[in-house]
Amino acid sequence: MPHPRSTDDTADDRFAPHGRVSLQAVGQVLETEASGPFNVELIKALAHLIAAVVPPLAARGPWGQCVVFHRSVMASPDTLAAFAQLLQDTARQGLGPAVTAYVIDPGIEGATLMPRHFARCFAEAGLAFEIFQQAEPARGWLRERLAGT
Repeated sequence: MPHPRSTDDTADDRFAPHGRVSLQAVGQVLETEASGPFNVELIKALAHLIAAVVPPLAARGPWGQCVVFHRSVMASPDTLAAFAQLLQDTARQGLGPAVTAYVIDPGIEGATLMPRHFARCFAEAGLAFEIFQQAEPARGWLRERLAGT
């Protein structure tokens, strides 16, 4: 299995990314680990990472993403705006996920505040999205949804 790629590999701004995201394709699922809080620079680094990782995955057909969050899911309004734009751009290019599952443990920072903001970002991009508290139900939901595409 190839080594996961992360936003640590792509940062090039004057300000360092806050947070970390690592991606690894497993079949048609992009397994993602994310640890916040997040800033705009992290979203810029994520855009570079997605540009490198997603096209080969999307070329094989519909794909899904399972994002497991750690520590915090907090993001400022400008970070959410940058994330929403990234999702819209990716969807417009035909590189968006068919379905995305976020796994947010209720005990991490922002678990009650941020889900509605994430849901809005995905809705604005026209992308299917659901939030779970545990990874296995999220992965099962992804498998079911991908099987139907």
